[in-house]
Amino acid sequence: MLKLFVLIFAMSSCDKLLDIKPDNVRVEGEAIRTEADLQFLLNSVYDALRSDYFMGGNDWVAAELLADNLNANSVTGNLQAIYNRNTTIFNSVSRQLWDQAYTCIYRCNLVLKYVQTVNGLKPEVKAKIMGEAHFLRAFCHFELVRFFAQPYGFSPGNGHLGIPIRIVPGILPIARNTVNDVYTQVISDFNFAILELPSDYSSGRPNLWAAKAMLARVYFQENDFFFALKYAKDAVENSSAIFQPDFTKRFSNATNTDNLFELLSNGSGTTGQQSGALLGSLYTSTINKPTLTYTKDFYNELKRDAGEKRLGDWSKLVPANGSNPEDYYPTKLNYSVRFNIPVIQLVEMKLIYAESALEEGDPTTAKIQLNDVRLRAGLSKYTTSNTALLFDEIRHQRRLEMVLEGNRVHDLKRQAIRAGGGAFLIRNAAWNCPGLVLAIPDDEMSANAKMVQNILGGCN
Repeated sequence: MLKLFVLIFAMSSCDKLLDIKPDNVRVEGEAIRTEADLQFLLNSVYDALRSDYFMGGNDWVAAELLADNLNANSVTGNLQAIYNRNTTIFNSVSRQLWDQAYTCIYRCNLVLKYVQTVNGLKPEVKAKIMGEAHFLRAFCHFELVRFFAQPYGFSPGNGHLGIPIRIVPGILPIARNTVNDVYTQVISDFNFAILELPSDYSSGRPNLWAAKAMLARVYFQENDFFFALKYAKDAVENSSAIFQPDFTKRFSNATNTDNLFELLSNGSGTTGQQSGALLGSLYTSTINKPTLTYTKDFYNELKRDAGEKRLGDWSKLVPANGSNPEDYYPTKLNYSVRFNIPVIQLVEMKLIYAESALEEGDPTTAKIQLNDVRLRAGLSKYTTSNTALLFDEIRHQRRLEMVLEGNRVHDLKRQAIRAGGGAFLIRNAAWNCPGLVLAIPDDEMSANAKMVQNILGGCN
């Protein structure tokens, strides 16, 4: 990301741009002198993270469009290009995703630079600020590498191209690091966050349990089931999160006890504060047909078990009418006009716990965690001892629980690697086809001579 990011308090992102100091503008070193300045800067990371350009929209939408849960026949333009798996350097959705994630990373790096120079910080305050900055920086690098590079496991030693790792607040051109390097940095940052963050839950802020949960997600993406099991088990059994018995409360502007980390929606109309606005505009069906609907295949998955509560609460069957075929509306996000973004939840940890335990040879534990999810959805306990069927059921529940939440394409790529690649398909396309990786945007390519573009050309 090679743009000059102007922070919301008019702080320059370069040490020196002009010999003449402009009036009424504080340059970087002057702008960050107190704890309040640091907190203001850190808050601006959350504003960028929850925006429509990132976790409040583009991240989840792009991941869903690339996968197999959605019918996107009604979308046009940039969203259609992602759905068709044929992004170019000019796609505004992928450009916004790239730029916004690196904006967050840049601001985190500024926080980490100046937290060392601000006088009078209490040790616990300094530790929390540093822990949050490392957590958020790791989160952004992880999301970027999953979208803009082939998945972990794609090449021996994961030496294939990842994304640039930025751990200092500079804007100089740098080359892409390997996927292995990116994952190593992400894991290092989350481990640092574990050491510095408090254990107490604070709504809208990560704590050490959120960092452990993110490590479970990262190791699970690597198909490293030993460590995925370790951290998911810890988060499930020892965090203060409580498995919410009412799954309809997953998306609301109230705190959900299932959340290990959420992004707060602080206002109904303030720019950067209205989490979920773009997601709601694409998925909600309270008045009209939503822009994005479920595929028949996903709807059939949702209704495959008798007693499935999520069928009626998260979907709506619209019968065929004249020339209009039968349709399947998502209603999962219909509960509030704005909502807190559930970044990582206990239900995901339970499903990682279950699948990793099964991979590690413990089907009893796998079924305990799986059945918590099934019982909440109105289903009976799963008792089958067949390992292949148990794997299928855990992955089935993961697909249902996390639909619309930007998980599916990354999980399918992970499953493809676990299966040895080969003929594994994602919506009738090879799991490793170029179109399932987003193009590096034009502004990065034009400003960074060291940048190497992904292979373009879709999945045909």
